[in-house]
Amino acid sequence: MEQAAPTECRKSLDQLLEQALAERSREEEQVEVTYELTSDYVSEQHGFRLNPEDAAAASSSQNKEEEDEENEEAPGSFQIERKVRRNSILLGIAIILCFGGFFVLQSLQSSMFPVTGLQSLSLLYFFATFSCILGPIIDQKIGIRWTFLAVSLLEACYVLVFHYYHPVALVICAILLGLGLGPMIRVQKSYLSRNISRLSYVTQAMRNKIQQRYLRIFFHVSKSYYFWGHLAATIIMEYAGTMDSGGSLLSNSTEDVTAVQRTELCYERLCQNGIYPTEIEADDTSSPPAGIPSNATMVFIYVFTTSIAIGGLIVFIFLEKIEVLLEQDPMERSVFYQTMRQIRLILVDKNVRLALPMFVFIGIEQAFIFGDFTRAYISCALGVQSVSFTMMCLGGAHTLGSIGVHLFSQHFQRPIIMAAGLVCQSGLLMVLWLWTPVKDDAAVFYVIAGGWGLCNAIWETLTLTFLASTYPDDWQAPFCTYYQLQWFGMAISFCISPYLCTEIKILALAIFLAVSIIPYTILEFRLHHRSQIQNRTDML
Repeated sequence: MEQAAPTECRKSLDQLLEQALAERSREEEQVEVTYELTSDYVSEQHGFRLNPEDAAAASSSQNKEEEDEENEEAPGSFQIERKVRRNSILLGIAIILCFGGFFVLQSLQSSMFPVTGLQSLSLLYFFATFSCILGPIIDQKIGIRWTFLAVSLLEACYVLVFHYYHPVALVICAILLGLGLGPMIRVQKSYLSRNISRLSYVTQAMRNKIQQRYLRIFFHVSKSYYFWGHLAATIIMEYAGTMDSGGSLLSNSTEDVTAVQRTELCYERLCQNGIYPTEIEADDTSSPPAGIPSNATMVFIYVFTTSIAIGGLIVFIFLEKIEVLLEQDPMERSVFYQTMRQIRLILVDKNVRLALPMFVFIGIEQAFIFGDFTRAYISCALGVQSVSFTMMCLGGAHTLGSIGVHLFSQHFQRPIIMAAGLVCQSGLLMVLWLWTPVKDDAAVFYVIAGGWGLCNAIWETLTLTFLASTYPDDWQAPFCTYYQLQWFGMAISFCISPYLCTEIKILALAIFLAVSIIPYTILEFRLHHRSQIQNRTDML
């Protein structure tokens, strides 16, 4: 009995082992695969038994579908990149349509309304300098669409004042437009930042290159409003003048005045010891015999108000809406406080401080070419009807120069491009100082305007690329600070323009160029030294 018990135990163990092996073999022959059917009429799981080959094929097809879905939904897909490019170009085109007419009127203000026009432009840019601080608040409250629509309405009012002129109305519209221009620039840059940040699938280095590429596309498109706006004004002047050859908006002198006598009238009679006498009336400072045809102002209103409306509709209808991501401040400080803190941190940056005088100089030289060159040179010698064509040359040179600076920067170092801009700007100031404008030298006006546009393109491209590379993750606040300083320089220049003679302003512009180029040269060589170290590090 004692020997039979181990034998029975051994048989029971063998039976259990055989049963386990049989169950294992059956599991190898069949694999259970569970699918979740998401149709409308099935809401629960069903299990199906497939052979191993069918199960492998089913799992591979399922993995492929998941990969396709991930590629379609990936933020770095081709569709997302195409949308980013589309939004950047649409925003640039809308800016051309909305601001082209404004910059045409800015060029004509000094010739049409020498005192009131320049003072209104000074107030406009003064209020724009400080209203830019309110941009983040407006961006969170109403967004880019309603901001663009409101600024478009203000620009339309500014254009209407061009025909229904009254000094008080001109000043009021300029102040209101200045209050809207600052937030408008901040909202634009915030939208571009959110638009480009959707390409977050790439690495940081590649993202910086893609970001700079889309910024170049936007600025090349949007900054061409100088050219397109003055091109439209030139066509209006040409064909409206043939329809009404007798009308003249600004004619207050006789036709028998020669070009040289007209130039002497603009300079010698008015300038006394470097300043304009205050007892002379404002209308006396404008003396071109051939002015804008009377029906041209109506055509201006039709064309520019229509373009402003189209630009506003492009933003309101076709521009893709991107949600604003609000950053939670751990101390729950206001948006205004955060904006002021960002500006303070930018201004204390040692590299940015070296570029601050150059930012202001860009505004001063733009105000000079649009306010003083158009009045003291073009309008006096050629007539106010030639202002648009001359400024069109400036706009074309500015657009082509911006593209050329980018292409040359790939083969030449930044200090070399800066030196070329300095030589060109200094030569133009010397020509303006020594040259007496006469009608027979019409080609010189276009050469000066084109050269000035090229210099402006050099300064703007170098400074904007510096800010974009210094603040790759949060560049909208530095860009707005850049425009604030630029507008501040324009406000100061337009403010003193009606009271100082052109020779004094040319001398002041040359002095400020010398003061601003010294720290900016230090900055460029510092950036060049840093890039050399970075290149050596990459080689290692």
